[in-house]
Amino acid sequence: MTRWTAADLARSPLTVQGGKPQVKPSLKYSNQPKYVDGILFDSKLEARRYGELKLLKMTGAIIDLKVHQRWYLHVGNVELGHYESDFSYLEDGKIVLEDCKGVKTPLYRWKKRHVQAEYGIHIREIKA
Repeated sequence: MTRWTAADLARSPLTVQGGKPQVKPSLKYSNQPKYVDGILFDSKLEARRYGELKLLKMTGAIIDLKVHQRWYLHVGNVELGHYESDFSYLEDGKIVLEDCKGVKTPLYRWKKRHVQAEYGIHIREIKA
């Protein structure tokens, strides 16, 4: 019987949580997920932007800050899917959606156009 060392386990794509083996998620675009205030952000850029928005909220420049809010996309009465904004808030009485972007995928570009067409809201992109 082969013994596993701690180094072998660290290299393994499997982890054990609650007695159940789970596969570690691979990172598509080499981003580094980060927790801030108990919220998991997909990247350091997104986590940093959250800190900036919290400061703006404290000064009163923005209100009603929400993280990872879903916007459902429809054609007629048929729901096609959803777009999840990194951040949404009110600025000068208008809804602002923000997305921290390193790579603009074709699916993201389509969802961005769909959100603008359906809700009349332009997504503000924060560049890496």
